[in-house]
Amino acid sequence: MYRGFFRRLNLVIYLLIAVCAAILQSTVFHYWPFNYLHPDIVFVMAVYFGYRRSLVEGSLLTILASLVMQAHSGAGQHFLLTTYVYVFLLAHLFSRLFVIKKAVATAGMGAALFALKQIGILVLLGLQGRSQNAAQHLLLHFVPSLAVQAAILPILFELFHRLDLRTWSDAHAEDDYDLNKEI
Repeated sequence: MYRGFFRRLNLVIYLLIAVCAAILQSTVFHYWPFNYLHPDIVFVMAVYFGYRRSLVEGSLLTILASLVMQAHSGAGQHFLLTTYVYVFLLAHLFSRLFVIKKAVATAGMGAALFALKQIGILVLLGLQGRSQNAAQHLLLHFVPSLAVQAAILPILFELFHRLDLRTWSDAHAEDDYDLNKEI
């Protein structure tokens, strides 16, 4: 009984994180000099879900988080949905190929996925005929954004892992939270 409640609570918490990230990215990190250093928390969530969740559950969480981001951005219709699902699928594929145990490896994997995300965005904008502006933006923001993503990815991975231990995958959730259990 409690396990089902905590699993639903996990979904709500991740959606609240996505809403807070969307608000921060569209307000505080939109202006100079923070626009060079804005963290993409939904990107980190997509990578985390790719590594730690099943294909169906992770893609559902990624889609919901990206739709929240899409509602707060000026990007084209389903543009962020496409890029975050692309990142999720790459992370899910990498999770089958590589085992990540250390924070340095997590940061390197996040940096590689961020670079692939930026290349994917450049390709998507090139298909729309806007590759010139996208290339200039990529050159200006790539290195600072890559450094920020590599720095926050191990920290957020650990926080998301602790959140999941408490809500989603707690093996003793039925025992620890059973109010009828005798002490």
